[in-house]
Amino acid sequence: MEQPVIIHSLGDARQAFEKSSGSIVLMSAPNATASLGVVGFLEMVTAAAAEYAHREFIAILDCGDQAGLAMNALRLGAKDICVDLPQDVRTKIEDIAKQCGARLHDRPNS
Repeated sequence: MEQPVIIHSLGDARQAFEKSSGSIVLMSAPNATASLGVVGFLEMVTAAAAEYAHREFIAILDCGDQAGLAMNALRLGAKDICVDLPQDVRTKIEDIAKQCGARLHDRPNS
């Protein structure tokens, strides 16, 4: 996987698309689920993707160390998340993600 571009806003997402010529990996800031929220992140990514409809991308939502927020993200339709959880909990979240058609990613440099 390509090195993710950390985005904090719609402007960051647009800029990431503009600077990249190929597929791109967008990633929320660490623990963004707790601050930006799942819906906020998904709406931001959807808005940017609509402007760059011809581009392939992955948008990863960082749920930090909050298993409950990760499960909520999956319920609300996030298809790519990452978590920083003990392995036994991470394995359970990964299984739930697969059942939802979603993917669990490692944090960059982890």
